[in-house]
Amino acid sequence: MKTNTLKKKVLQTLLVTAGICFINIVSACSATFTYSLGVNGHVKFTYSYSVDTATTRFLWNPGDGSPASTITNYSHIYTANGTYKAVLTINDSTGSCTATDTVAVIINNITVPCTLSAHYTYTINAGGQVSFTSTSTGTYAGTQYYWNAGDGSPAIKGTNTFSHTYTYVNYYTVLLTIKDTGTAYCSDSIYYSILVNTADSSVCNRNTNFTYTLGPNGHITFSETTLHDSLSYPLNFTWRLGNGTTLDSSRNFNYVYTANGTYNVTLITTSTYPYACTDSITIPVTISNVTVACTLSASFTETNDTTKGLVHFASTSTGTYAGTQYFWTPGDGSPAILGGNILNYAYKSNGTYTASLVIKDTGSAYCIDSVYVNLTISTADSLHASFTSYNNFDTAGGYTYTYTSTSLGTNALTVYAWNPGDSTSADTGINMPSYMHVYKYPGTHTVTLSIWFSKYPIIAHNGGGGSNRDGGIKQYDLSTYKMTVDVGKPTGIANIINTNADLKLYPNPNNGIFRFAISGMEGNQNAELQITNLLGEVVYTTTSHSVNGMIMQDVNLTGVSAGTYFVKVITPYKVYNTKAIINR
Repeated sequence: MKTNTLKKKVLQTLLVTAGICFINIVSACSATFTYSLGVNGHVKFTYSYSVDTATTRFLWNPGDGSPASTITNYSHIYTANGTYKAVLTINDSTGSCTATDTVAVIINNITVPCTLSAHYTYTINAGGQVSFTSTSTGTYAGTQYYWNAGDGSPAIKGTNTFSHTYTYVNYYTVLLTIKDTGTAYCSDSIYYSILVNTADSSVCNRNTNFTYTLGPNGHITFSETTLHDSLSYPLNFTWRLGNGTTLDSSRNFNYVYTANGTYNVTLITTSTYPYACTDSITIPVTISNVTVACTLSASFTETNDTTKGLVHFASTSTGTYAGTQYFWTPGDGSPAILGGNILNYAYKSNGTYTASLVIKDTGSAYCIDSVYVNLTISTADSLHASFTSYNNFDTAGGYTYTYTSTSLGTNALTVYAWNPGDSTSADTGINMPSYMHVYKYPGTHTVTLSIWFSKYPIIAHNGGGGSNRDGGIKQYDLSTYKMTVDVGKPTGIANIINTNADLKLYPNPNNGIFRFAISGMEGNQNAELQITNLLGEVVYTTTSHSVNGMIMQDVNLTGVSAGTYFVKVITPYKVYNTKAIINR
């Protein structure tokens, strides 16, 4: 056995000050292990280690291609004779000290191969009752079956059939482990994630809760700490603050009480997918430190300049004083602006925006108030062209691409000029935000979108002094966007570099049955899901629709081979990419 022990590192700093010597010793750790050979490829590992902290993490790699394990007392079953390089890695709780040991494990006593292969089917019945039937192969009369329902109930040693009743509608990971206690003395296991949507639950599988932190002069910070059930996402939060105020707010927010007293604060959490569920909690909150009344009341007026998208904001708030702070948020995605009681702001694009003013008193009252106003900008002298690309189909002589505009500042009279970049003529039209083109040859092409207004307020063009274009029609503003497209290159391989964290798959890796979820989308959108293999061939496609900015959908790919697949979700404004790994 070969042992690698980390040498202890000692850093000595000698300071000669009044004859005092300081020595600082850096922590060190070491690891070593041995193994004992059991029947038919069974191995038990025994370790020893030393670290300078109380918490130690273990990682065992048996060296035969099986997944690594993080359990402390580790055993493994090898299925073929041979020599395997087993590795133990330990590290302390801070991650500052790591040690490894490597041992050559010699397996020479496998006389009966392990032929167990675990599988099962299931049927979801009324009232949350689910029937499971093992379809495992390689079993015999003495095979043992261990079922874990995945809802926190203990594992059950039973037969090749199993029945369980679930209380809550939810996803559950059900594990079947089969063991051969005969001459082969081996085991195998498999799990599936199943949705039990017939459970007869009258309450949520959720524990709504929140905490709060008191600040000066009636200030309080609320923090939602609900234990979420896995499927009730996203949650909506309603806060009843005990003083007649009800807020549909976020998980965490700040509030200012203006009078001392005890307020019964209620947090209500609701979900609509995949089932409607409401839960709540009420906690008494005592405010006793209001010494100066908060008299702030936020309000403002806005005047829209009709020529350049310029808006004049003027605070009409009351209760202010010379030290009051004014935070203006235009609502176009730009950060809040700390300024005075007047703000002039030029919007870059036409549209409807929610502008807000937050005023803060940093004196003895230390209070805050805010107000929100919707305003429409229709005179901004600016367009911002952009678009996304989607590879519909690839075949020799017919590479089909669809381009979808994501431009800002457009309206129904916007002219779209699409140039596919392959020497064919551009396609131009009014209100043509999407464009499909078939390329005859693979290669790199620069696709260009130019947009302008055909009939809009006729003023001097900001880039050309009001010149005429396109048959003498006077145009207003011009914006151009270019994108390089690799025609003929498999879409999945090209786009996986741009994986977006908003798209999540779980479980991943999986057995071909998984769920994809996108959160944080704007409003309700249609979306197309497309899954391709490494060759760019489409193996699955479906359509979906977002609700409250989120898409959640189940996918069943049990009919495709194990391997890596590229997942693309296309919406009118964004393309989401990730990959799915299917193991069987």
